[in-house]
Amino acid sequence: MSSRTIEDLCAINGQRGQEVPPLGPNLVPNFSEIRKVYDTFFAPGLDQLIETGSTKWFALKGWALLMYDRTLLAQFMMYLTLISTTPNPTSSAPGMTLPEQVALAAQEARMVWACLNLVVSQAQIGNDDDAQTFAGRVRALEAILTSEPIVRTGSMADFVHQDLEQETDLDVDMSGIPTVANNPLLEKPFSKQMQARSNKFWQLVEQASELPAQVQPEVFEQLLALLDGKEERDIIYSIMFLGAQANRSRANTKNGNDSSRPASSNPSPSRAARGQQKEQAARLLETEAAGRATNIVFQNIAGMGLRAFVQ
Repeated sequence: MSSRTIEDLCAINGQRGQEVPPLGPNLVPNFSEIRKVYDTFFAPGLDQLIETGSTKWFALKGWALLMYDRTLLAQFMMYLTLISTTPNPTSSAPGMTLPEQVALAAQEARMVWACLNLVVSQAQIGNDDDAQTFAGRVRALEAILTSEPIVRTGSMADFVHQDLEQETDLDVDMSGIPTVANNPLLEKPFSKQMQARSNKFWQLVEQASELPAQVQPEVFEQLLALLDGKEERDIIYSIMFLGAQANRSRANTKNGNDSSRPASSNPSPSRAARGQQKEQAARLLETEAAGRATNIVFQNIAGMGLRAFVQ
């Protein structure tokens, strides 16, 4: 098992984001500036990462929670201060040398994860079915990054998954539904199919998070078939694959086995194929973390995956 926490993985070159106390009751933050940054740089990537779909949960509901979270507001103010005082501010791209750049990158990683957990906080209240579903995805991602299994309990998210699998086939027959073409307000079958594939992908991720150190090859084969060219799924799949290989190596070392030897007499995929996939996964995370990602959320999650299992 990995002993690294999310806080450890947010650290850059061993430097963590600064600890700041919650805002005092008499201190009024610059809400307009904070919201502009949140709406522009955080919410879209958060929604895309855990695939909130048409709910756009972080864009539509996240700010209402953030504006009353005095601890998170204080972190945002520190983040904005670091941006304004850092020469050539970049996010968590590797190769940074200035202490100010490292401090900013560490703070940004912490902010991404803190904002992601807004939905977890809402789910704990228990009055938001969407939050229950998306919080399950965040918890699964945390388990995969830290290699610490989560214990699933009966929740609305479980029932949502079951209903979607029962009601929507992954291979939707799009013929013979003339009302869809005639009524643009109706959800098209293709949209339902894509949503079903998204839900299936995340269902597999959540199941794998119960034992992240023992994900079977068959699970990766299923996930691979559901990537659909989605950047966020590529990142999550790569983190999961690297984590599985790292945990396999640690287990072999702990048990006194040759870490280069296959775990079974009939491994699937083969050892050579696993090595190639490992290189591809690491390269994808490296390029995403280096600035090729389409948003800072993806960039930071990729960086956390690298620090967890590669660096």
